[in-house]
Amino acid sequence: MTRKQMTFVVALFIAALAVYLRTIFRLAETAQGVFGELMTHEGYFAGLEFVPIVVAVVVLNIWHPGRWIFDVRSV
Repeated sequence: MTRKQMTFVVALFIAALAVYLRTIFRLAETAQGVFGELMTHEGYFAGLEFVPIVVAVVVLNIWHPGRWIFDVRSV
């Protein structure tokens, strides 16, 4: 695997991990109910819902799959 491919794999892993963190937050938020701690405080929402998605979007904008995936004809 080339350095270019490895960089893309790491970036994709970071983006996927950020989205997974958001999913875990949403699961915990839903489990607490409508008036739970996570749903009634905006700081949790900003930190655990908004920030991971921004991280994933920024990472995938820098290491966009269309630019970083290796040429399949060379394999």
